[in-house]
Amino acid sequence: MKKQVWFSLCLGWLVGLVSGIIYIQKKAYQDAEKWKQFSDKHLELFLLMIEWMKVKHKGKNIEDYFIREGFQTAAIYGMSYVGECLAGELKGSHVEIKYAVDQKKKGDYQGIKIIHSLEELQEVDVIIVTAVSYFDEIQGSLMEKTSIPIVSLTDILLDISI
Repeated sequence: MKKQVWFSLCLGWLVGLVSGIIYIQKKAYQDAEKWKQFSDKHLELFLLMIEWMKVKHKGKNIEDYFIREGFQTAAIYGMSYVGECLAGELKGSHVEIKYAVDQKKKGDYQGIKIIHSLEELQEVDVIIVTAVSYFDEIQGSLMEKTSIPIVSLTDILLDISI
């Protein structure tokens, strides 16, 4: 009888140990994947800003793209760092930023009304997506709501830099 108890205790301990190791490995993998996605997103934003600097160094600016395409009014989708930089770049230009769209922010940024992504969109000539890592998803959800042209800031910068 003592051997059975001892065997059961050892088996329970071994099963617990193996289960704990599997849980910790799974959790570590999930955390690593989360940090990789975070890192990839910020690398893409960093590369976007480098492209923007190249455009500026060539003496070109984003306003030229809008003028060439005939866009006079725009909405900015994504009001994090890049969205704020784009708003600053277009302030005082021939392009009127009518509003911005963001999933996390609401309110106002330097006179630009920020609405939630679920709210109804006002009519503008173009929506510029600054959340470039999620462009395909954002474009898909916006296309269900509107027929307004949707452009990635990355595509605008690449178009200008040519």
